[in-house]
Amino acid sequence: MNDSFLKECIDFFGETKQQAVCIEEMAELTQQLCKHMIDHPKKSRENLVEEYTDVLIMLNQIKIIFSITDEEVENGRIFKLARLKNFIENQKQLAPIGENG
Repeated sequence: MNDSFLKECIDFFGETKQQAVCIEEMAELTQQLCKHMIDHPKKSRENLVEEYTDVLIMLNQIKIIFSITDEEVENGRIFKLARLKNFIENQKQLAPIGENG
């Protein structure tokens, strides 16, 4: 994603406004996910992809606003995925045979 254009957006709208828009876009994605979960008649994969894209754009602006580095994101991702893997492995060991697969 073009960081210089995203910085231009932040400068034009302001950091506070872009943070609020990020929250709004995440709520819209949440709404689309809920529609899919309950098999709502107005669910739409196209709308889901659109909101997902909006959230990604806004999260990249948040990354710029708070000076979050790629290294911080990658380290966080590695840590979170390792923790999730350990949780799943522990749950598999605790579950009776046939319950998780």
